[in-house]
Amino acid sequence: MHFVPQKPFADFKWQWASFAPTESINDPVVLLGVLFRMAKLEGKCTFSSDEFSHELQDLTTDLKDSVGVNLADRGGERNIMRNSQQYWKALNLIPSNTHGKIQLTEFGRMVAHRELSQTDFSAITIMTHQLPNPSIQSEEVCKRWHDAGISIHPLKLILEIARETRYITLKELRTIVIPLSGVPQSQTKDYVDMLFDTGHLRISPDGTVELSGRARLDYGALIPPSITIPAFTNREFLRWRWENYNGI
Repeated sequence: MHFVPQKPFADFKWQWASFAPTESINDPVVLLGVLFRMAKLEGKCTFSSDEFSHELQDLTTDLKDSVGVNLADRGGERNIMRNSQQYWKALNLIPSNTHGKIQLTEFGRMVAHRELSQTDFSAITIMTHQLPNPSIQSEEVCKRWHDAGISIHPLKLILEIARETRYITLKELRTIVIPLSGVPQSQTKDYVDMLFDTGHLRISPDGTVELSGRARLDYGALIPPSITIPAFTNREFLRWRWENYNGI
């Protein structure tokens, strides 16, 4: 694949739960901790109830020596679910429309009642989390994705690429992976080819040169997966190349 991917529509982007995710809520002990406390009150209370507020206060106390997030001030009418429920909706842990009542999906109950381990939860999420996601994205946005013929599993895709390339930088995710995901029917090898120069090399600012798995198969397994350019090489040239070349 030798072309520069174009966005299928102007506002094409990946959305996790929000466009500016709150890292503390993404922490599993917070995300699942709140879910476990929802399960205790499901069908009995609303998110604005005193009971749910008390559960959040208890969770804040439990987490004070680890994550240190303050959920105690996010109860009542200003409860955490008022502005942040999309984190649980995005992962199919609560229904897309709860009308303020504490409800879980069947999957959410299985996680909350520990019928699934956290490892199982992570594996299922990686395999099933899909974009567009009607639980958190509007019908209009989802239609634009469908009209363009695009449907992806972003977490699964990242792991598949990383299996071949060993890692993906944030810059590569932003400038190569996400734009290319807007091209219908892109395959893992297409991403790998674009992440490596001409499908073969990746050169970092510190002078590390990595060879793609495909190239090693072509030239022989005795070739090492990476080498380091000698120290006398001008690192400024490497840094310029890194900052001005995006692999496409």
